[in-house]
Amino acid sequence: MQRMGDILVFDDDSSPPTILEQPTAIPPLSLPTSGGRSARLFIELSLSKKHNTEVTMNLYIGNLSHQATEADVQQAFAAFGQVTSATIIKDKFSGESRGFGFVEMPTKAEAEAAMAGLTGKELLGRSLIVNEAHARADDRRGGERRGGGPRSW
Repeated sequence: MQRMGDILVFDDDSSPPTILEQPTAIPPLSLPTSGGRSARLFIELSLSKKHNTEVTMNLYIGNLSHQATEADVQQAFAAFGQVTSATIIKDKFSGESRGFGFVEMPTKAEAEAAMAGLTGKELLGRSLIVNEAHARADDRRGGERRGGGPRSW
């Protein structure tokens, strides 16, 4: 039996697959190979760690003080449950806080409790804005883009 996280290597011979890493029970896989060609296939078996309906939730934290650290944010959210990660977004040139960040919590119930409990509360002199984070759109500028070449009218 192979386990979650195993990486298997299948060769075209009749030998069993090689297990590169052994990080819950999955039957072994076998693939047919075609006439004499050397076929090498890498398969990573990965399953979700959680099989229940609980899902991690990512929160947007706005109006952060520029003096706030990730430890400050993590401590504030830890009062409502486990914090998987806390990140403050910094300017790529100066390294200073941009005044917002993200917190990931392992359950939706804990995250919703944190949203309700911390929205409008002060952290280092600033009232927090806490919302569910949404994936950023690929095209952040929107609208139609036009070239900067000469006009032809």
